[in-house]
Amino acid sequence: MQADDHLSESVIFICLHPCNLNMDEWLITENGYQRSKNLYWESIFALANGYMGMRGTLEESSSYSDIKSCSGTYVAGVFDSYNKQYQAIVNLPNYFNTQICVGGDMLNVNTGKINGYTRSLDMHRGVLTRRFVWTNKRNQTTRFEITRFLSISDPHIAVAHFKIKPLNYSGNMEINNILDANVSNIDFHVSGYQLRDEKYFLIDDTHEKGKIKNGTYITVQTKTTKHKICELFKTRLAVDEKEIKCRNDYKVSHRYISNKSVFRVTEAKEYTFLKTIAVYTTRDNKKDIKRAALSKADESLKKGYLKLLQEHTDRWKERWNISDIKIDGNKRDQQSLRFLIYHLIQMGNKNDPRVNIGSRGLTSEMHYGNCFWDTEIFILSFFIYTHPETAKALLKYRYLTLPAARQKAKKLWFEGAMFPWMSSFPGHEQADNWEYANAGIHIVSDVAYAVMHYYNATGDDNFMLNYGLELLIETSRFWASRVYFNPRKGRYVINNVKGPNEYAGVVNNNSYTNWNARFNLRSCIETVNSIRKRFQPKFKMISKKLSLSPAELRKWKSIAENIYINYDKKSKLFIEDDMFLDKRPVEMKKVKPGKEIATESGITWDTLLRHRVVKQADVILMMYLHNNMFTREQKENAWKYYEKLTLHDSSLSYNTHAIMAAELGYKSKSYDYFQKSARLDLDDVMKNVFLGIHSACLGGTWQTLINGFCGMRLYKDKIEFVPRLPEQWRNVQFKIIYRGNLLNVKIEGSAVKVNIDKKLKNSQNVKVFDKKVCVLK
Repeated sequence: MQADDHLSESVIFICLHPCNLNMDEWLITENGYQRSKNLYWESIFALANGYMGMRGTLEESSSYSDIKSCSGTYVAGVFDSYNKQYQAIVNLPNYFNTQICVGGDMLNVNTGKINGYTRSLDMHRGVLTRRFVWTNKRNQTTRFEITRFLSISDPHIAVAHFKIKPLNYSGNMEINNILDANVSNIDFHVSGYQLRDEKYFLIDDTHEKGKIKNGTYITVQTKTTKHKICELFKTRLAVDEKEIKCRNDYKVSHRYISNKSVFRVTEAKEYTFLKTIAVYTTRDNKKDIKRAALSKADESLKKGYLKLLQEHTDRWKERWNISDIKIDGNKRDQQSLRFLIYHLIQMGNKNDPRVNIGSRGLTSEMHYGNCFWDTEIFILSFFIYTHPETAKALLKYRYLTLPAARQKAKKLWFEGAMFPWMSSFPGHEQADNWEYANAGIHIVSDVAYAVMHYYNATGDDNFMLNYGLELLIETSRFWASRVYFNPRKGRYVINNVKGPNEYAGVVNNNSYTNWNARFNLRSCIETVNSIRKRFQPKFKMISKKLSLSPAELRKWKSIAENIYINYDKKSKLFIEDDMFLDKRPVEMKKVKPGKEIATESGITWDTLLRHRVVKQADVILMMYLHNNMFTREQKENAWKYYEKLTLHDSSLSYNTHAIMAAELGYKSKSYDYFQKSARLDLDDVMKNVFLGIHSACLGGTWQTLINGFCGMRLYKDKIEFVPRLPEQWRNVQFKIIYRGNLLNVKIEGSAVKVNIDKKLKNSQNVKVFDKKVCVLK
């Protein structure tokens, strides 16, 4: 394709070719087994496919109390009530649970001798492989290679594949595959950021289990939501690629069933054992979930391991083709970025708008698996530009939960929709602390921000007509009823709120909240006017359905024009809230001498509330999200004032500071914050990765690279790039989907090179800077 003659000189068309894979940049490897780090690796090695997820638990760990483990198996959307109206994602039977017995000795990494132990996550293929040589008490030595994956080609399938080679003996071997529904959830009300023994049980005694040829199944039911979940597996044993028969022994007890394959092995021969697992729930609209699971497991077993693996890895290749970011200059940074992209891909589910992404994805039950504003502000951006179908599904979740949001608003004497601080489907408030549940209201405008972000990036009029406009109208109604005209200030104020800085407590006029509320109202008015002009018949239907009147729009405009923003003209500084400057200053090293979260180091909440400290980006986040609304001087003033007060006690903070530092030209600071964000989980920066992968940090770090270092900014009808690459990098290459076009971008120094990789469905005219890049024919 030829460049437009009028294209800016900093933008030219080029052809980009994928580089050869450097496996050091695609692998996360555990070298040598360390009992003390087992919980860490369980999170790092978690597998998921959007439909279900599994922590990286050792296959045999459920059988031994001396292996510290937090086994977790989850299906997105399968929640149950643990305390009246409060829900938690349900921990389900671990279908990878396997006992291996050699000569009468059970495989256990803490007994016998282990040599050559490695466990590697191949992020390019979405495969976890464990290799080691184990010698039992009888000096029988066996080489094991255990590979497993959760298929993203068919999300109902999980696969475990064992290669077993007896090195110095012939004799008996047993492989016992277990489905044990005697599992529990962690009670995080008691445990907090610790992992204690407090538990609660969400699976009731209503269950069905049984034998099938070369396998077993179990169907369980949640206690109150009455979801039914069927897990079923089938197995095949082979030597030299020829299937061999073995004796199958079954054991059945309370909510437990196992299938033990018993066979003889010959020294130096390699045996392969394939287990295909199928999972279905009553949420899948299947009349008979057991029959569906049996059919799927049979189909998978017939395909065989290599075919299943190929289908799975082909789909990963497709996703990486769009989602990968290639860095020339630092292999460690390359690995970090691929780790976060890998986990983000696993978290998305385009097929089910009834599910959202929890604070730890499907890698643990932290925060009970519920979602927050994290999705709209930190996670959604990745999907908007790499997989818009998933972004649309996540926004439809908010649309489908509108009834609950309306109920909440009405209960608190407000109008419109008040989205919950913490939620799972069907969207009722899950935060039991009133400060968060009723004062953390910025999530309402965060949803509106996400609607506009998606719409401006995709131009998806159908979404706006069928879902988005209603979300904008109902959130605007909330703000119109939530503001109060303060005659002393002569402005509309928003009192008793909790902004992003949770250490500030409940305050009046949090700047982030007020600014976003104004944005919500203005965006709605502008969108209403646009839709009315372009889609008049449809607009009439929407306005009639929602009883939208011109008088209401005029009221919103008046509020937006007169909402109070706490800005000190003399210092040219946006003040976080009305109380912030009245608090006692404190020496930051006393508050947080190390990396541990302040409240976990023994500092009480009331101590933090009395002092001028910031938990995470607040005013800085406001300026990043609404970048073009602030002058450079205002941004610099905010940075100099707030950055030194910020504890970064949230995984949402480092990335925002990295982006703002990059924009202001503080390259060293920016790269340092990027490192903390990009390595937050891999280096366990906050000392709590054992509780799962920080999903918002993943998305925020992606934004650090795209919006910070590469300087991408989205406006109503164009995107721009103002790159500020770290000195450690020579260039960056990536792809984004914008208005139905797959753009290929290369940034080297200050040069931005763009070409159209291909046009996708519903492609539109696009601009980079102010010049057209693609003309729709």
